[in-house]
Amino acid sequence: MLRTRDTRLRMAAIAATVVTALILYSLDHDYSPHANPKAHRWSTVTISTSDLPFTPEAPSVDAVYAVSNLSCMKPRMVSGALPMPQKTIAIPVVKLSDSSYAAKLPLDPYADENYDGLGDCHWDFASATFNMKHGPRHLRATISNKAVESNGSETRYFTSWQFNSSPTDLPQTGISNPQVLHPRDGESLHAVTLTAKEATDERDSK
Repeated sequence: MLRTRDTRLRMAAIAATVVTALILYSLDHDYSPHANPKAHRWSTVTISTSDLPFTPEAPSVDAVYAVSNLSCMKPRMVSGALPMPQKTIAIPVVKLSDSSYAAKLPLDPYADENYDGLGDCHWDFASATFNMKHGPRHLRATISNKAVESNGSETRYFTSWQFNSSPTDLPQTGISNPQVLHPRDGESLHAVTLTAKEATDERDSK
């Protein structure tokens, strides 16, 4: 009986600890951003797929935004780690041709906010990813914040194996350095190039 009671007390203590942890976790701030009423910075990213041996299916673009100054946040109450909030926006894609696409990205869609009393958290554009399909396979090519902010371009490389023989349960990501791909005999390399240009109004996005 004493052993049974001790077991029950131990289980009750564990349950109380778990409940307390969940409550503390729920008290952590929600870092969901609010729209920036003064948003004015835009960039048009043009995607060239002319080097691919197929026409991409279901093209789409996702833009990712993140807080760039994590010192504005308090550590989480349970883990002690700093939050790393991100937000993803689906961006409309314009098909310019069978091998060229464009997407207009907002660079400052979210307002700076003081979540934890440690100063404003700054939401910055982090990256944009061009997603496409080839049959059952999902492929993606990303352009970085650095390239977009400098009106530059980046090229991502794929092997023909990624298009034709790779597993279908995981997306295949283009690599910036083709030397790390090590194509096998009979395989070929293909490039997707993403080029950014500053845009200030609807006319600049065309």
